[in-house]
Amino acid sequence: MGGFGGGQGGMPRMGGMGGGMPRMGGMGGMGGGQPRDVKPEKREKMESIASTRTEFPDNKFKDMPQEYTRPNEKAGKIVSFKYKTRNHKTEGSAEIDKTCLVYLPAGYDEKDTKTQYNILYLMHGAGGNESTFFRGEGQNTPLKNTFDNMIAKGDIKPLIVVTPTLGSVDALDFHSELVKDLIPAVEKQYHTYAKDVTAEGVHASKWHRAFGGFSLGGVTTWAVFDHCIDQIGCYIPISGDSWIAGQFQGAGAAKYLAETFTQTGYKPTDFRIYSGCGSTSDMANRNLTPQIDAMKNYPDIFKYCDNFKDGNLYLAISEKSGHDNTTIMNTLYNGLPKMFE
Repeated sequence: MGGFGGGQGGMPRMGGMGGGMPRMGGMGGMGGGQPRDVKPEKREKMESIASTRTEFPDNKFKDMPQEYTRPNEKAGKIVSFKYKTRNHKTEGSAEIDKTCLVYLPAGYDEKDTKTQYNILYLMHGAGGNESTFFRGEGQNTPLKNTFDNMIAKGDIKPLIVVTPTLGSVDALDFHSELVKDLIPAVEKQYHTYAKDVTAEGVHASKWHRAFGGFSLGGVTTWAVFDHCIDQIGCYIPISGDSWIAGQFQGAGAAKYLAETFTQTGYKPTDFRIYSGCGSTSDMANRNLTPQIDAMKNYPDIFKYCDNFKDGNLYLAISEKSGHDNTTIMNTLYNGLPKMFE
């Protein structure tokens, strides 16, 4: 997945997808479609932080206007950010440097410590890296323009967007790096709602933090939901289903997600998921749609709804697009206004 180039249906199309979402090797015994053992990581019990938001725009999908992909005079900027991490599956592994790109909205002032910003962590698909969505420092892309326009037109409050990379990390394992390294480093540097980057500070600000991703990044998003309910309240998996119960196992994934969420002690009011994919031309549609349908069989946990005042789960179908940029931008355009407090 090599960046925002080409065109399709009047909007930029993601090139270089090849065969789409690959079958993943080295998944720690995940092959064969058999659910892994339910062994939640040991964690301190955090209090339930239910959403207090009462008004949301309806979840019904609408196509993003073409003009949103064009530059806006109130433009944010893209900067590079380095942080340290390690292989958290191997005890005593060496520390390494990784890089992510950070979108800072127009008007962001590093000296202004009073203004707080919502934050979205957005993961690329297979073959991509931290530069997939934004290219590099000082660059403009259709997605960067989309964030500029959504903010300038009042669709969303100004937000920070972080685009990390999986690198050599499996999609199902990235949650450890996210919680232990990336969130603390980024939110110590930039002005989010976290008063500090302790476990308590990150937990208290969870409703101002979202994680999303496209294709393999969507797979990552479901794994983050499975492990990071302490830290994140909002999830936007795009054109990618959960592989935690084996690849492409919709009903098994729904059952597993319901079982593991029950063990956390949290409530359905502790998260919301706005998922999206393209039409039947999107290779992920045939896997994601059955999973969402299966999740509806657990209404005590996953409450499918047309408005998030009534539930916590929705799937938007971008009928005019496939496994491409149009679906990414359409899902973010529709989903982000429903996310944060």
